Amino acid sequence: MGRYAIIMVVGFSVIVGAMKLNMNRYGQLAQEQPADNQSAVSARAIAASAGQLCLYQLSQNTNWRTGYSNLALGDGSVNASVIDRTVDPSLPVGTVRVSATGTVNGRAATVQLLVQITGATWPSAVDAGITAQCNIQTNGNMLVDGRDHDWNGNVISNNGMKALSTTSTFSRKGNSMVAGTAAGADVAPTKCGYGSIVAENKVWPDGYPFTPDRVMGGASNGFSEGTLKSIAQSGVNGSQYATNPSTLTYPLRGVTYVELPSGSTWLPVDFGADSRGVLVVHNTATNAVMKNLNSGTFRGLIIADDMIHIHSQIIGAVFLLTTGPSAGNCIGNGNGSLLFCRDAVSQGVQGVGGSSASVAVIDYWE
Repeated sequence: MGRYAIIMVVGFSVIVGAMKLNMNRYGQLAQEQPADNQSAVSARAIAASAGQLCLYQLSQNTNWRTGYSNLALGDGSVNASVIDRTVDPSLPVGTVRVSATGTVNGRAATVQLLVQITGATWPSAVDAGITAQCNIQTNGNMLVDGRDHDWNGNVISNNGMKALSTTSTFSRKGNSMVAGTAAGADVAPTKCGYGSIVAENKVWPDGYPFTPDRVMGGASNGFSEGTLKSIAQSGVNGSQYATNPSTLTYPLRGVTYVELPSGSTWLPVDFGADSRGVLVVHNTATNAVMKNLNSGTFRGLIIADDMIHIHSQIIGAVFLLTTGPSAGNCIGNGNGSLLFCRDAVSQGVQGVGGSSASVAVIDYWE
């Protein structure tokens, strides 16, 4: 029996054992209760078991949000939902809320679990709104804002990063502005005096990451070479792999991996209203180009070889791989914006997963 088959068998054994334990415990209570309360006790038992089933699904896939609808269990049925911060922004970062309701003979009971998702939740190489190893230029009305933002683009005070970080230089032109956080204090959008929020000529002691998986932290963070591409090709959670971006379907979800032929350009780019996750535009020659990101909003992390002209909105972070930009790397010359967002990046990476991801119950209600 293979290792993954063994893991699956053991996993289901744990779930079944937990379900039996719940059934036995609540069944004993039911025998001690008046007859009209037995259904309520049984409803609580199957609700608790449904919560265990949700935990198992999350342990296999931290991006699982499907839940259960009218699932037959025990003497009744259950409905369960899994909610994250995209639905309820009041939830702590890195958590989801599991709510399971069991119904037996018209009596219903609900249990709720607050679940912490830990492990591969942040790409270790990201240290600014835009990270690069080439010259970065802004023009027009472009805004690169390294202050932290919420899912809707509202500033979260004093929780951000630098606007830009590059091993080369930065040049600001036109009415473009930068903002960011330095030494725990926000710097509002400005055209001058931005030295504290722009890192130029940065030195990477272990070398600049040169592949998308290395940006994610490499094998030690659950991303051995080829992991992102493999996830995209699997189609899990809406992930897509394409060599021609015209074949993509929207909104983007999970991992979108666009492997353009050498020297090719994705032009123009329209994200639609609600694309999110991790977007990779890369080839082995490191010369895949995204150009004229004209419309829509993307939330999460974009890892691209070369990016030219952000005219849309990115809420998250951008990481560039090229050392030789195809057009002087004018990252934006219009009204586009990059709004750094820890939550969007974290949720994108949690959706990707990685072998080190895990889940744990931190609160429970009946």
